[in-house]
Amino acid sequence: MPRHGIRATGQEIDGEFYVFKCSLARDSWVGTERGYQSLYNQLCENGVLVEIGN
Repeated sequence: MPRHGIRATGQEIDGEFYVFKCSLARDSWVGTERGYQSLYNQLCENGVLVEIGN
């Protein structure tokens, strides 16, 4: 989704989905409070999603 600044690649390996290093996501949650917001927050808290330069 280049128009949103999202550029990510990944692959399913042995039933697990991996997002590859240097993939880009949004810097904040956009969407409803349902769905993937809790996963997004968890990934940020666990250091999986980090701001560029950190």
